[in-house]
Amino acid sequence: MMMKLFRFTQLWTWLAVATLAALFFVWPVTHTTGIRNALLVLCLLQFGVLVFRKDGPPLLSGLAIPVRIYLALMVWLPVVALFISNDTVWSLREIHEDWLKVTLALVLGLLVGAASSDSRPISRYLVAGIIIAALALHVIYIDITGILQWAQTGQMPIRLAGFSEHVGYANNLVLIFLTLLLVEAYSRLNRRHGVLAVPHWVFATILAAGFVALVFASTRNGIVELSCVLGVLIVLYWREHRSGATSRRALGIALLLGAGVLLTAVWRISVDPSTSTLFQDIPIALDTTTHKAWLDQRKYALPKRLDGTEVSHSNYMRIAWAKEGIILVSENPLGVGYGRDAFGRALRPKGGGDMNGSSHSGWLDLAIGVGVPGIVLWCMFLISVAHIGLRRYRSDGSVYGLALLLVTIGFSIRMLVDPVNYDHVFQQFMFVTGLLTMWSLHVPVLAGLSRPTHSTLVRSA
Repeated sequence: MMMKLFRFTQLWTWLAVATLAALFFVWPVTHTTGIRNALLVLCLLQFGVLVFRKDGPPLLSGLAIPVRIYLALMVWLPVVALFISNDTVWSLREIHEDWLKVTLALVLGLLVGAASSDSRPISRYLVAGIIIAALALHVIYIDITGILQWAQTGQMPIRLAGFSEHVGYANNLVLIFLTLLLVEAYSRLNRRHGVLAVPHWVFATILAAGFVALVFASTRNGIVELSCVLGVLIVLYWREHRSGATSRRALGIALLLGAGVLLTAVWRISVDPSTSTLFQDIPIALDTTTHKAWLDQRKYALPKRLDGTEVSHSNYMRIAWAKEGIILVSENPLGVGYGRDAFGRALRPKGGGDMNGSSHSGWLDLAIGVGVPGIVLWCMFLISVAHIGLRRYRSDGSVYGLALLLVTIGFSIRMLVDPVNYDHVFQQFMFVTGLLTMWSLHVPVLAGLSRPTHSTLVRSA
């Protein structure tokens, strides 16, 4: 009887791992909403059973502050919809479609982290490997597609979407991939230990593939995000070693990576004509009273520069929408109701058309929808999570804490210039946040930095 139970537990564990691998691969793939939802629910069931059967600290141990902040935000969202919004049904539907899945993804991350914190019943190294492998498949596909197109056309392709719906989604997954790998590289160089059970040359190859994919799926906003992540890593290294010459190789490689990102940014600017005209377009875009294309391009033409050429659509719209978005927040400090098109709905009384669904800034979209209290709560949640990562890294050198800090910083920065707080991008971020938070709090520092062996990866209950 005990042997049958043991075998059933093993089978259940491996099925849970397989489902998680499938979910993480499918998450960024276009037209897979139904599959994503089914895999998400199935994963919750499988890992919920594993955590329920597992002895250890309570699931939310050490998470009192972020949990309370998140619950307060979840209460505030329907309050705005019910008592402040002019379209309650729309807002409640948007909350249900977005935040329900986001919350389930966060819970799943916590469950997976709890099930693998002490490598029983699932090894955390296996989970980390699954995440990197799933993202690597997307990265490799982008690389192969880009190389083949380059060989056929003789021109380097840019803005490739891979399996994703558009380049923004592809760029986001490449940046998550690179952020996690940069933390691994930092840990290997700075502390001589890592998490992934692969040799250095294999790891270097995977990292190089990530940077190649970054070029093929490049966006200006992605370069900004990666530059900030690298900047944090370099600052952390300098603070740890400013009094000596320890590990000059690690600093040199970090600076080399920084130079590579800088060169990529310079190249990206050179092939993007909108960047070279940015400073000419700024004053025109800020004059939202004279020029009204930002309000409804079907009624108003794009303004022209002094030389008679039209402004860049991207430059003009983003800047004008940012200005008007800030004005909308000041006019509606309690929000207009959560929804991905809250910006466009708030503009309708001013004559805005349906084209202005998003301000192209996640922070502004959220602030317009849920008001100042909502945006403060979301900001507090991100800060509380990032603080857990920073505290664990500074006190114990936790590689998971460092990863949590950088993933949170990267997402927060990207929200400034892109509406990434929707759909599967948001879900994937929340899953990773929950997972890394649980590992940061409950994985001993020595276990978090030790190199896994093959026996560790396959161990289960």
